[in-house]
Amino acid sequence: MRIYIFPIHLKLKQSDILVMEAPSMNSKHTILIVDDDVSLCEVLESIVGGFGFKTKIANNGLEAQELIKAGGIDLVISDIQMPQMTGVELIEWVRRLYDASFRKTKPLPFILMTGFAHLFQTQKANELGVEEFLTKPFDDEALKEAIYKELEIEDPDKAKKEPPPVEIVYCKASLEDFVSTKTLEMDIYVMLKKNKYIKIAHKGELIDVERIHRYKEKGLKYLYVKKEDFRKVLDFNIMLSKVLTQNDSVSVEKKKRFMANTSEVIFENAMVNGVDEEFFNDAKDFLLASMDVLTEDSQTFSLLQVLNGHSDGLYAHSLAVSMYSVMIAKQAGWSSSSTLFKLSFGGIMHDIGKKELDPAILEKSRSELSYTERQLLETHPLRGKEILESLKSAPSEVVAITYEHHENLLGQGFPRQLTKSKISPMARVVSVADDFCTYALKNAHHPGVSAQKAIFLMEQYKADKLDPEFFEALKKVVKDTESKAS
Repeated sequence: MRIYIFPIHLKLKQSDILVMEAPSMNSKHTILIVDDDVSLCEVLESIVGGFGFKTKIANNGLEAQELIKAGGIDLVISDIQMPQMTGVELIEWVRRLYDASFRKTKPLPFILMTGFAHLFQTQKANELGVEEFLTKPFDDEALKEAIYKELEIEDPDKAKKEPPPVEIVYCKASLEDFVSTKTLEMDIYVMLKKNKYIKIAHKGELIDVERIHRYKEKGLKYLYVKKEDFRKVLDFNIMLSKVLTQNDSVSVEKKKRFMANTSEVIFENAMVNGVDEEFFNDAKDFLLASMDVLTEDSQTFSLLQVLNGHSDGLYAHSLAVSMYSVMIAKQAGWSSSSTLFKLSFGGIMHDIGKKELDPAILEKSRSELSYTERQLLETHPLRGKEILESLKSAPSEVVAITYEHHENLLGQGFPRQLTKSKISPMARVVSVADDFCTYALKNAHHPGVSAQKAIFLMEQYKADKLDPEFFEALKKVVKDTESKAS
């Protein structure tokens, strides 16, 4: 059994309706249309009748119940929001009473019309068995396909009409990203279950900010956008478009290999025992989505490849710092995807200046370095700043992270001995993540420790140098795991 969620904002005139000649076999089936909007019912009746199906009309759920009980209904197309009885309540009644009493072998199928305003009702419908979805705006061919699937009718023209399937990838976008938005720049989706997405709002629609706030209050954290629209959410679209016209594009296969390697590096190196797994997976998803955007620019892609191949552990450390920076920032209350993207970008690139250093120096612990080697190592923030300033796609915040991540609150850091007020907030976040990863992750001269042990060592040796707000946020990322385990 499939219940279709069918979002619709329909404004059609009778002259707009394309009446199609349908196979005579369709006349064997009767479709019930349920909606309190009489004009909408008339339009749907004309379209469905044009496909050759018989139709019946109900203007509310109670009328629909009587027609269903009378028998002979093969499919129900219902609005989700109606007076007296909602579409979801109608489905519940059918599943609880009608299916059990009259249809022992096959539940009565539904196509449910919904939208952004009824997101939670849509999720409830999903719990009642939603498997296939249609999206708005209204498309008579899409509706025809849904009806054919549900009634198990073969469409002879389908093979000729259908293009080869294209894999669609979706990215998380924080609910906060849409609070200040008046008109949507992209289609918005909600994930009902793994790999099952439904479009709830269209590009160009006016967003109901009050409803966004209500969704947030009820615990909804994310909406989803298509991968190709994720750059707009990150505010990276304009900046990247400037360089894409000047650089050779990255081949799809090369990018796929690199992303697969990146996923493997994260899996093998970045997880620390004692870190909240939900926080970690969330940060991993955000990092991979950000990397997918960054690798569209050939200059950035080349730098990432250099990081990956320069020395053992440098790329793994950079990816981990990026992820833990995002975890810390989220725990501290940062939610804008654009801000988190710049932080993630900066975490990846914070040690890019080391690419010009001898890998042998990077394999030594600080105590093993000679004075000259230590002085050379401490030039990497300045080297990184210069590299990123030549990278046309790097925001100024990312440059600041790279230049300032070794400064500290006591004014004893390098290269400029800045005090707290002069160190960018993003650099202060990355500094905490950098120290945590240095202690916690396995590397050439350190075996790696648990998250709790890393926190202990940071308290012993680093606490007075780190931003206390972000250090406390890191502790909460770890503490949440401990409380769940107890």
